[in-house]
Amino acid sequence: MKTPTPAQQCVLESIQNHSVRLAAMVEAEATRHDRTGEAPALEWVDSYHEAALHRDALETVAAAGGVPLKWIAHAHDRGHAGFSWRTHQYLPEPEALNWDHVLGKLTADVARLQQWTALDVSLRIINPGLHRRVSQDMERNLRVLRARTTRVANLLGLDREVGEQLWGTTSDWAIAGAQAIEGLSPEAVTDYWTVAARSDTRDYLRQTHALHVAGIRTDSSEAFPSAPELAAAIGTVLASAPPQPSSHATPGEVIERALTAASPESDGVPGLETPMSALLFSAAEQAQPTYPGSEADPVIPLPRFSSAVDGPEP
Repeated sequence: MKTPTPAQQCVLESIQNHSVRLAAMVEAEATRHDRTGEAPALEWVDSYHEAALHRDALETVAAAGGVPLKWIAHAHDRGHAGFSWRTHQYLPEPEALNWDHVLGKLTADVARLQQWTALDVSLRIINPGLHRRVSQDMERNLRVLRARTTRVANLLGLDREVGEQLWGTTSDWAIAGAQAIEGLSPEAVTDYWTVAARSDTRDYLRQTHALHVAGIRTDSSEAFPSAPELAAAIGTVLASAPPQPSSHATPGEVIERALTAASPESDGVPGLETPMSALLFSAAEQAQPTYPGSEADPVIPLPRFSSAVDGPEP
């Protein structure tokens, strides 16, 4: 019988134990409701909501990292039944992993990481004095994207050899990133950079946190170049052919464009009809659920405490 890797075991243990916690919360609240007839307190609702979001995020990223769906479901169900994780516990025979699907999703994130880094490096070439207020959103999104991508690679157990077979060397990463923005004017670089900086990465932030709690490292992966290595390599490629200012835009106008586009009041970004917009992030194509802001969290249904006879819904 196939056994989980140490990383997979960490994730499955976390899923199962979080399911135990959620089941215990519901049972305790059902008992209180039967005794008092009172609705759940707001504090309980918030705590349940956060715990359920954490488990959902962990299950989502576990599947992205190649953990068999049968194992994820088994850990979920065992925890829901009140059984904590035990070392060497039984796991069902897993389904065959769809490597094309898993690596295809990861490769899309690698491409985003290359492109976003190239946009950021390019904008800093255009405007070396980029203000912190303008750059902090992009810095945050790059950190989140890299952390989630790195953790998924580590969950899959990818090493340097496999990474180079899939995506090439650091030089190949740099060339791919530079080619993604080849021919863009400073104005277009600014516009695409703004789309990336304002993309909603909160799903990935929660998934990254869930893997961190489960013990999966994020700081580095043998399969990827580090952030400084990639930025330096892209800078070298772009230095040979930096974006050329248009005849009607001064450096000051380029800076003003970035400030205006990055402001919350800015209405959209022009020029998104090009194919590159689809590669920036899913938020560039459609409105995605925001995460984990309370006003726009994914809907987590609360248990319904109807009566002592019916009990809570699972």
